Amino acid sequence: MNKSQLKQLIKINLLYLNPQQTQQYRKKGKTGSAITAAILRQYLMLTILFLVLYSGQLFPVNFLKFPGLFTYYLGLFAIMEITQIITSVYSVFYNSQDFEAYAPLPFSRNAIFFSKLIVVGLSVTPFLIPQVALFILTGIRATYGVVLGAIWGVLLILVVLLLVFCIGALLVFGISKISYLQQHRKLLTSILVFLPVMLMFFSIFIINFTTNSSSATSVDVKPFALLLPFYQLLKAPTQVSQLLFFVAILLVIAVTLWLMIKFLLPTFYATKSVSVSKKKTRHHRYGARNLRRQLWHYNFGLIKDPNLLMQVFANNLMPIMMIMIVLMGGGRLSLAKVSANYWGAFILAGIFFAVFSINQASIVANVISLDRQNFSFINTLPIEMNTYLRHKFNFAAFCQILIMTVILVIASLFLKIPILFALILLASNIIAGILVSEIYFTRDLRRLNSEWTNVNQLFTRGGGNFMVMITLFLTIIAAVAVIGIYFALLMIPLISPVIINLVILLIAIIVGGSVGWHYHNKFWQQLDHVDIKTFIKTQE
Repeated sequence: MNKSQLKQLIKINLLYLNPQQTQQYRKKGKTGSAITAAILRQYLMLTILFLVLYSGQLFPVNFLKFPGLFTYYLGLFAIMEITQIITSVYSVFYNSQDFEAYAPLPFSRNAIFFSKLIVVGLSVTPFLIPQVALFILTGIRATYGVVLGAIWGVLLILVVLLLVFCIGALLVFGISKISYLQQHRKLLTSILVFLPVMLMFFSIFIINFTTNSSSATSVDVKPFALLLPFYQLLKAPTQVSQLLFFVAILLVIAVTLWLMIKFLLPTFYATKSVSVSKKKTRHHRYGARNLRRQLWHYNFGLIKDPNLLMQVFANNLMPIMMIMIVLMGGGRLSLAKVSANYWGAFILAGIFFAVFSINQASIVANVISLDRQNFSFINTLPIEMNTYLRHKFNFAAFCQILIMTVILVIASLFLKIPILFALILLASNIIAGILVSEIYFTRDLRRLNSEWTNVNQLFTRGGGNFMVMITLFLTIIAAVAVIGIYFALLMIPLISPVIINLVILLIAIIVGGSVGWHYHNKFWQQLDHVDIKTFIKTQE
């Protein structure tokens, strides 16, 4: 195999790992080696970040005494690796669609395959760091010495990496044969880009929760039988049964790789042609749908862009998830026995969580501008602007409220919030979420931008990321102050908790009703009475 050709193929496939990121680098004027160097630096920084986040939490735990925790973390990290491998394999092997371009060039199929395999391995390196720490720390603490334990741990890590690659690759190859997903490749790409990041934060929380709980109680969890042989391989690798398992895993990996090279890779030509033909025939069934479904489908198409989803996650959801991880970390905070006198606190918590969650980086705050030039075109159609914007608002508000509801349900389960209080929390959050969504939806119309070329231009309207951080900071201060005053009033013996909670409820109804009435009369009802351009000017 020609090493110089392999090196060039690796550089080319690095560009396919994250097409959106590659496109951003090109817009900044970078080309060729500069882009590949930037991508490598990005993965290096992510590897260091994972090393700090995970290894520090796993180091104090002696997993030789906790085989259940070992299998639990191994399974958790394997899921993260598989999702990342799915994303990388889909981008590098399938979405790149470069196999036909290599046909007239003097590249062997094996060189093309192994260059893509190396790039996929590079992409999973940050997610492999937690397993490296897990295996090496466990191997070192075994009875056969530090050096041999570390070497054996690294060897097993490589075996696990090849195994999860085979699983992820087979899943992607299977996905490529499903006609429905061939017709919705943009949505599939968005999911595959977004899922690994979500799993990263989820795993940080799970590790923090289970490690602290196990350290506090010194009680192991039930081992996962399918992964227990890997623990036994680290603890006693010289046993005949463990050696047979190790050889069997190597045979499975070898056979799977051979089958992929021999039978699956040649099918990519047929897969691409089938995908194109089916994509063309899908369009004819769309015209029979009613207006509501058409607009829902159209708006859904606007938000499933991978770059948009990642920006929304980084600017809007990441701070929320980090705070939730801190609040719920270790399972040490439990609200299972909270007094009935504090139900007003859950009203306030739901309201402030909505204010905290929805900001200028939210989908609802940018959904009109996502139309670009289509907004002016739709204004010329026989569709009332009030109707069109209501459908758009309902869609965006539903997406935002769904995200908040999922987060609050997860928080309620981990914090053991009583069902009644959880329902109060969700109800107040949904109502407040609708009202806050109206505020940012009208803001998007006032600051309408139909000429943007990068989605970051939408988020930087009115102060940019700095204003987002200031808003989040002020919201936290206001929430702490108001809830602090609420609890201080409850401490006064002369005032009944029932009266305080009813006053909180009454104030929430008055403020919420006033906001809702204002936007009903000053926004929705006025939309159809004036030209949209004139209306936007009156709202400024």
